[in-house]
Amino acid sequence: DRGLGIVSKEVYFETKKTPIHLGTVPLKPWREYSEVGQNVSGLGFYTTSVFLSESWSEKDGAELHIDSTCGNTAAVYVNGYKADAYDFNRKRLDVSKHLKAGKNEILVEVASTLTNRLLARNYYGDTAAYSKQLSDAANNAHTVGDEDPKPESEHTLRYDNVSVWQDYGMVGKVELQLYKKV
Repeated sequence: DRGLGIVSKEVYFETKKTPIHLGTVPLKPWREYSEVGQNVSGLGFYTTSVFLSESWSEKDGAELHIDSTCGNTAAVYVNGYKADAYDFNRKRLDVSKHLKAGKNEILVEVASTLTNRLLARNYYGDTAAYSKQLSDAANNAHTVGDEDPKPESEHTLRYDNVSVWQDYGMVGKVELQLYKKV
């Protein structure tokens, strides 16, 4: 209430998050695992341990190479520290500053879009009808900039929003490439 007689209430919703643990598995799209299926969207967490020799020093470096995150974003953590931003187009990330001699823990968090979940709930099935209703109600939806509108067939908007099942997850080969700084 800001003294204007209008009172607002903030409401927060928590999305249901059901963890699915797969254990040690090959890196392939989530939908290819029967425990996950194609209807899932969300976050995937991938972990591994890497052992570096006791001679590891500041003169050593390493890049994490990931074949694919299926075009989705990822965050990389090394020994509990968030690494620099991962570029899924470049497919490699220098993680040297967080590594140490001995055992190192690497976690990669891969996020997906909501497309597969929305497809499973038939969200896109009704989108075209809703979009058409909204544009039909707009006062400028079918104008062409002059007083004589063109025939319906030439100015009708398309409402065929097509979405397809997407691959999610970390896929293919992942390796830590070591190098020496000179």
